[in-house]
Amino acid sequence: MRFVGTFSFAFCLVHLVYAGSPHRSHKWWRNGWLNIQNTIAERNLTNNDWPNETNDWPPYPPFNCSKLSPQPNEPISVHALSPSDIDVVAAMGDSLTAANGAGATTIAGVLVNYRQMSFSIGGIEDVNSFITLANIIRYYNPNVYGYATGVGVADSYNAKLDVAVAGSVASDLPDQAVDLVNKLRTSKRVNFLEDWKLITVLIGGNDLCRVCKKPEKFSTDNYLRFIRETLDILHKEVPKAIVNVVQIFEITELSQLRGAVCDVVHYFICKCPTLTSPDVMAEVDAVNKNYQQGLTDLIASGRYDTRDDFTVVLQPFTEDTQLPLLPSGLPDKGYFAPDCFHFSSTGHQAAAVGLWNNMLEPVGVKKRQWVIGEPIECPNPSFPYFYTNRNSPVGYSQSMMSYVYLHNILVYTMMGLTICVLTITVVVVSKVVLRQKRNAMKSDQINDLHSKDITGFKNPIYNYSKFY
Repeated sequence: MRFVGTFSFAFCLVHLVYAGSPHRSHKWWRNGWLNIQNTIAERNLTNNDWPNETNDWPPYPPFNCSKLSPQPNEPISVHALSPSDIDVVAAMGDSLTAANGAGATTIAGVLVNYRQMSFSIGGIEDVNSFITLANIIRYYNPNVYGYATGVGVADSYNAKLDVAVAGSVASDLPDQAVDLVNKLRTSKRVNFLEDWKLITVLIGGNDLCRVCKKPEKFSTDNYLRFIRETLDILHKEVPKAIVNVVQIFEITELSQLRGAVCDVVHYFICKCPTLTSPDVMAEVDAVNKNYQQGLTDLIASGRYDTRDDFTVVLQPFTEDTQLPLLPSGLPDKGYFAPDCFHFSSTGHQAAAVGLWNNMLEPVGVKKRQWVIGEPIECPNPSFPYFYTNRNSPVGYSQSMMSYVYLHNILVYTMMGLTICVLTITVVVVSKVVLRQKRNAMKSDQINDLHSKDITGFKNPIYNYSKFY
């Protein structure tokens, strides 16, 4: 009987979170849905069967990185962008970025989008109280805008520039890109043309959850097509931006999270990689790897490195990630919400550390595994920039002069040469014009002499008429 009750509740939960799509429904439904989320979040009903993490966040060490010295001039290249240069943060994706269940201690709490705890865009408290990428950026630039400030759906006030929608798949991402561009253009807090923007994208989990049911719809080709369309929109429409694409994780790892509630939720929302035969799970795993390789190839192609004010960087810290384990060898459920699918507050903070560290690692040597408890890296004072495809040359070492420094030297050298050439040109042209004026004056004087009547001229010394 208890299992039947759990099954029924989980079915309703899944329907509300994934099938209801309140972001696409009428305004009254969206407002009602937001009220439900707020009520659940405020009461936060506890359950002794699940770790209570909402008020017991992990004891991460204080964020002790030194503040960066301000650059003397506004950055002219996305490849010379430091954390303190970021003016705007934004995020796109599904329920992981919407942070469903991040503050939950019961299955009901998974209904809530705890966006303020989202690993990439959450702005709860500060970085020493709760680690998110946005909070780290706030540490370097307190005036940054766009981080989520509370619970709510994608178009709520609290969401700010977190446009992620629970239940989204890759085909929904282009619409999110359009929505984000519109918000960036119309927000009074954003200088669309001048502000440097950091946009983080994570999508694909829901595609893999359904790929065994609709293999054509969720094929690798379709997944990459929608990712490419999304990035093309951002590349075309958004100036001065660096886009993080977080690699899709190994979703079959979720099959290790078992239990009555876990199994029911997985059955309805993510059956393919968790509750199917070994052969089907192997097929899902193969598609998973194809997604990963396709993303890697797309971003490494140079398609989005055609301008100095825009780039896309793959952050692969989730690529080979395995579930964190307890000393007993069992999965540590403390990193997951009560539905055994979404991240808990602990999971979001661990993901934020992994993402931040990846951004400070050169392309080609970025960590591909989420290491629980890994230390938080700090920007190198001699190279405080986020690494990109163009400032991370093969064989890069901290001791060698970086691409960015070479780029800046080249730019300023060319500026100096241009000024020098212009100066010489002005001087030469001025001399030529002056010479032409002098020649013209001499010519006019000669013409004046030739035009005078000299037939009556008599030399005062010699008068030849007396000889005749």
